[in-house]
Amino acid sequence: MWFFIHLVILYTYGLSTYFHLSLFLLYLLYTLIDCVKQCNEINLSSLGLFLIYLGMNIYPSIIDFSFVPWYVVCFYGMRDRYTFIFIGGIVVGTYLWHKPPIQILSHVLLIVGRMTKQKVVSPSHHCIIHLLMFLICYQTKGLNILLTFENIIGVISNLLFFYFEHFDNMDLFCFLSITVFHNPWVFLRGIIIQLLDLEWYLYFKNNHFLPVHNTYTFIIPIGVLLFCLIY
Repeated sequence: MWFFIHLVILYTYGLSTYFHLSLFLLYLLYTLIDCVKQCNEINLSSLGLFLIYLGMNIYPSIIDFSFVPWYVVCFYGMRDRYTFIFIGGIVVGTYLWHKPPIQILSHVLLIVGRMTKQKVVSPSHHCIIHLLMFLICYQTKGLNILLTFENIIGVISNLLFFYFEHFDNMDLFCFLSITVFHNPWVFLRGIIIQLLDLEWYLYFKNNHFLPVHNTYTFIIPIGVLLFCLIY
């Protein structure tokens, strides 16, 4: 829940170099004080969190997370969901059609990031993520280290997200994302995806977040994305 609130705050106020620099220093200090062995473990959740921040930096959006169930079903090959895959492909295709490439890139980063952000990210990886994002923001937005109300709120929300990260629920997160929309037609597309398969996360979790063997439904979202990019 706090992860969702944290991203909504970033969506509202934006990401800044000060935000990432402050968190890099705080997590660096935390890592040095409390040096835990598991901090050295590499998992996809760290990459997923980085991709989410990167996507939010390129083109901020929350409603895009509402399409995660369709991508999960397609890429992880859940069986007997061909109707959902077909209708979802039309819904996602109409949402991305005529969108600029930069927005489609952000969409892909947010989706892949949320799909792979499944576990708690260690403090040292938080530190590395914010260092990388600081460097990216420095190159794209310049060195803005002014202390503002927006930056303070962003840092506090991130620390709360870190503290309550073990409560993160992908299913609830994706459902809540339909509440942050700028267009009723976009909201309609998000709610269709959510209502067509209410048990997607249960099957995803029961399969230990692993893809099903000998399934090729991942071709469909790749085709939809390429079609929207080309046409």
